[in-house]
Amino acid sequence: MQEADGYVATIKSGQVIYREGQPTGALPGQLIRGFQPAPQAMAAE
Repeated sequence: MQEADGYVATIKSGQVIYREGQPTGALPGQLIRGFQPAPQAMAAE
């Protein structure tokens, strides 16, 4: 993880997730993934 100086807090979904560079333990939201192609059926052998 890359650190940054000068940020007081990081807020996601209205909750502070980092304060003064330290995690608060709050984990709002959900995993967001990019487009995932549909799985292809396995060819019969």
